[in-house]
Amino acid sequence: MGNTAQQIKANSQASGSFYKTGVGAATGVSALLEQQIAVLAEGNTDNQTEIAADGGVLSALSSKEVAEVAGYGSPAHLAAKMLFDNLSVGVGVKFFFVPESVSGAAHTLTLAGTGTAITKTGTLTLNLNGKLLAVGVSKDDTLAEVLAAIKSAINAEINLPGEVLTAAPTTELDYSSKWIGQSAAEVSISVKSDTSEGLTWAVTDNADATGEVVPTAQLAKFLTDWYPHVLNCLGNGGSNAILDEFEDFNGTPNGGNGKYAPDNMTPFVAWTGTNVAVLATLTGVTSSRLDVNTNIYFPTPNAQSLTFVNAAEALGMFVKKSNGDPKQDPDGDVMLYAIPPSDKDVGDIVTYDFRDSLVKNGCSTVNYQNESYYVSDLLTTYKPNGESDPVFKFVRDNMIIFNLLHQFKQFNLKQKNKTIAPNALPSIYITSPALYKAGVLNEIIRPFVELGYLADFDFAKDNLDVGIDPTNAGRFNVLSPNLITSLLRIVAVEVPVNKYNG
Repeated sequence: MGNTAQQIKANSQASGSFYKTGVGAATGVSALLEQQIAVLAEGNTDNQTEIAADGGVLSALSSKEVAEVAGYGSPAHLAAKMLFDNLSVGVGVKFFFVPESVSGAAHTLTLAGTGTAITKTGTLTLNLNGKLLAVGVSKDDTLAEVLAAIKSAINAEINLPGEVLTAAPTTELDYSSKWIGQSAAEVSISVKSDTSEGLTWAVTDNADATGEVVPTAQLAKFLTDWYPHVLNCLGNGGSNAILDEFEDFNGTPNGGNGKYAPDNMTPFVAWTGTNVAVLATLTGVTSSRLDVNTNIYFPTPNAQSLTFVNAAEALGMFVKKSNGDPKQDPDGDVMLYAIPPSDKDVGDIVTYDFRDSLVKNGCSTVNYQNESYYVSDLLTTYKPNGESDPVFKFVRDNMIIFNLLHQFKQFNLKQKNKTIAPNALPSIYITSPALYKAGVLNEIIRPFVELGYLADFDFAKDNLDVGIDPTNAGRFNVLSPNLITSLLRIVAVEVPVNKYNG
């Protein structure tokens, strides 16, 4: 077979290694690629100075570390609570803080009371993005006194995404997001129940969460570090400008650009959450991105919990399985922290045809049963025309490819500065195309077949091609086509029956 690897940076002169992957090709086993996470998130308005320190980057080990920089209840802190406190993801997590929009506004909602005083002792229960907060009220408490008690109860819960800013509420109070930007649009408050009497309540949504921030500067800080996963806590869940930026920065396998560039090859997938329940709206975001395998659009329809937190949960669930065994994913696993709507109406996501339409249009899916969301299809938006079963479609398949590339990177580090002697015997100081090929087969391909990541050792062996570059005697050109395994996701069973007639 012709060795096409010689076309990769063919005129380069400086020492280095170059990689390419694409449809039909992929470039004792070494350590697997750590499923590190890069979180792109805003901090609270009161913490803008803190998040700018140290280059706006923080490698964190706990949610408290993040809160001390970005503020309690900030998008960065809430994502950290999911990844560290709830899921204990066990991988490196680095936060790239994004300054809030200078021209944006916070999201403010007004809780107004009508009446003079409480006539019956009871409990007022507030719903704050799915978190229930009980406020005890007593007979003869005035409206102003009840509002003061509500303010104290809310502001005492430091992990909430909102706070009460009204200094001395008399008939109403304003509940405001702690940060400015479109990502605050989902911050909410409502009255779930009220067992007292004498006062009635109404919530007005001022709908003023504005300000989009595109993380161009933060992505540039990735350099050649490898974060296989990016968590998007920005925008409103469907920001095309932000999704476009991820795609432009990451590049594509066949394009060999961005993070897929041969001299970089540290690509990622980016997780974005949404609570949209309308099929046309969901697929409107993804269907224009079917030729790019960067973005994962993850819906939890009508969820009360913040969508970037739900995306963080799905990402954390995936990483906990994939980090130690990239052939797995959490298909069918229950989401313990995503909070469904109070009325349990999650729309048509419960129907198979709805989910099937999502997958056909590049959108991930969840199922809903027993009043909980369940992870279903985790996929990138990649589903180009002409590929019936796209290899870069499922997140799990991308991670196998990433790990295969990582193995080659580690293997090549061990080959660096060896003398090329075509007929040499095995040595730690000498290599040859034949020795290199044997090393790849024994240290990468065979272990990956045995682990269930690759499907066919003979195919890999027969198609592996290693040769000295015809114009550069110090360069090997390596072509290593492989077949990755698939995860059983669909079973069609036909069971013909008939009556027994003796």
